Amino acid sequence: RDFESEDIMKMMGVYMIDGLAPSPRLIQKMQPWSKQWMNGNDFIAECMGSQYEQTYYSIRHFFGCQYPFLIPPIKEKCPSVKVDEFFHWYRHVWKVVWVLGQKVSIDKQMCKMQGRSEYKTRCGKYKRLGGGIQADCIADDGFIYDFYFHNEPPDMM
Repeated sequence: RDFESEDIMKMMGVYMIDGLAPSPRLIQKMQPWSKQWMNGNDFIAECMGSQYEQTYYSIRHFFGCQYPFLIPPIKEKCPSVKVDEFFHWYRHVWKVVWVLGQKVSIDKQMCKMQGRSEYKTRCGKYKRLGGGIQADCIADDGFIYDFYFHNEPPDMM
């Protein structure tokens, strides 16, 4: 079944309601209260109909949108623009949550990846690790405190 604008609007409404009152899984929100008594919603279940699972999985897998006026930064300044906010958030949270001890270690770490990328490096000819993106990490007691990928420009702060 093809997407219709009505299906997309319904799913956007479900996402908005889930943002106001989050559920562990979004599909629980689309079930009636009699079936999912903790997170179910009769109004959403009635709007989505009996094919709510198929609609949810189809839109989740095949529908994508972005802000059309967003101009991505140049690649030299921000090579990983799609996941940059995610990494910045991790860097912020880990510094707030973890208190460094007296002894820390600084080392390189390989973030294994599949696929092609100009930033992918090979970790030795005979090593089993294969290829990935290298990062410089500051760690304490086995936990990463801060990291910087080799493909990122140096931080000027």
